[in-house]
Amino acid sequence: MSYLERLAESGVPDGLVAQLTESWRDPHTRDAVVTLLRSGAVPPQVQTLYMNLLVRFGHSNAADLRDVLPLVGAFHLKFWDLDDSAARVSQPIRELGAELALQGFTGTFTSEWGGHEWLDDDPTTMTRAHLELARTALAEGAASASA
Repeated sequence: MSYLERLAESGVPDGLVAQLTESWRDPHTRDAVVTLLRSGAVPPQVQTLYMNLLVRFGHSNAADLRDVLPLVGAFHLKFWDLDDSAARVSQPIRELGAELALQGFTGTFTSEWGGHEWLDDDPTTMTRAHLELARTALAEGAASASA
């Protein structure tokens, strides 16, 4: 079960789940997340998971890192979900791969699983799947930068 599926099954309004799915980086989405939280309508059984929307999940683009990339020697990829519908997991990694290729990055990567509260599959299998997804996305991003 994906993070968004867990929110939906727990009673988070369908409209908000759709907004999270389709326009995560839109500032209006963050406003909608905060509005529901302030209203007291976040279902009790999902309140801790819901807070991830505000404290764990980023909204920035890889290009926002451009100025500091020459100083970076390693990246820690932390994954929360493997549901790559609409490339929601792979696209940000692909964008990072393009930015790193433009900088001539030769550093290292590590991957950490952060979705243990809602992902029920074997952690080793999931980490391997994420590493493969990340490896592919980074290579595609690097190839797009050199094209």
